[in-house]
Amino acid sequence: MTAIEFANVSKKYKLYSKSGLYLRDRVNHSIQRLNPFKRRSAAFEPSSSVAPLERDFWALKKVSFEIERGESVGFIGRNGAGKSTILKLLAGVTKPTSGSLVTNGRVAALIEVGAGFHPELTGRENIFLNGSILGMKKAEIDRALDSIVSFAELEQFIDTPVKHYSSGMYVRLGFAVAAHTNPEIFLIDEVLAVGDEGFQRKCLDMLAAHKTAGKTMILVSHQLNRIEDVCDRCVYLSNGQIVYDGATSQAISRYKSDITSHRLDAQFASLDSGDDVRILHISFLNHGEEATPTVNSEEDVVVEVRYFAQHRIEDPVFGIGLYGPQGEFVTGFNTMTRSLAIPFIEGEGSIFCKLRSLPLLSGSYGLIAQVHNLSDTITYDRQLYKFNVDRMHNGTRGLLDLKEEWAFDGEFEEPLLLARESRHDYPKGLR
Repeated sequence: MTAIEFANVSKKYKLYSKSGLYLRDRVNHSIQRLNPFKRRSAAFEPSSSVAPLERDFWALKKVSFEIERGESVGFIGRNGAGKSTILKLLAGVTKPTSGSLVTNGRVAALIEVGAGFHPELTGRENIFLNGSILGMKKAEIDRALDSIVSFAELEQFIDTPVKHYSSGMYVRLGFAVAAHTNPEIFLIDEVLAVGDEGFQRKCLDMLAAHKTAGKTMILVSHQLNRIEDVCDRCVYLSNGQIVYDGATSQAISRYKSDITSHRLDAQFASLDSGDDVRILHISFLNHGEEATPTVNSEEDVVVEVRYFAQHRIEDPVFGIGLYGPQGEFVTGFNTMTRSLAIPFIEGEGSIFCKLRSLPLLSGSYGLIAQVHNLSDTITYDRQLYKFNVDRMHNGTRGLLDLKEEWAFDGEFEEPLLLARESRHDYPKGLR
């Protein structure tokens, strides 16, 4: 059975300039626009046009999806992608500008937990107040009271006004109340980061129990590991539209790849073509043909850098730099350090670099190709090429997989040479 259905849903907000927040500015703005003398003079004075005080912002643009009862679905994307807008629409906080949506079942919104708390009331009193706001009957709250207090770990402070609570105590109580409303649909927005590690684990265990019981869960988070822990399916949003809807691992991989692409573009935005030498194209080759920018790290990679020299350039040096998913420098090398002397270049040509198996973990990377003079005082041109590495996950963390070997109370297949005469104090496996 379908729990949630979005059909071509769009949501528009009005964005106002700072002056547009005041009523007097809106009145003056309207008077200026209606002034006939202003309209007649506009043709002669283009600069006299009245700047708009507001503009439209489409948080969602014709978004459609269905979620079956019992599914756990994550929504990911950059800030402003439309994730929280979807939750607010499902919670009934706001209405769509166009399109339709249907929710089948009671909804609990763990979005801004504790938002209905009154600071002068005690924790116990706020449980009844907030529970009522969330749709619980008094008898339900009575039955759940002890469990709520225990879950929030506030037994000693439950009769203290919440204005004396720390921020952690406040959100723990809010989460505990919302989690005990016994809904069919959970809407969760970044609240799994509340409290310490132990409380976060308790929250995840509670959600796992609800998931086993067949509850529907919608989770919005920038903590991608939480999305992987909880969700069977994931929707990747960008600029108010769905980019990918499918397997969680694939959605996260696509999202990470796009994030890396944005970061690399921003970091190397100043790379411009030179006048003396221009790098025309960078590509990976497979059997002499241009390959896709996704490589298997177990195979050799041939990089071709095509260039054009406006005139004869003596002793050029070509180099390559590799950069990680966060734009961090991984390694770099050039023709001079590899003892390849290039007497000169002129006109169009190519330089090739063969990389024997990239020891990189799966992810998105950047390759910078550069050409400079022999003394490295003049950079003729630098260009960015973005590529992906596909590698089976083996538990290694970071950027590199060095294919290390371990031994315990045994021997390596090949003897390990040690720069030491006496070996009696080394473990047997290292001799």
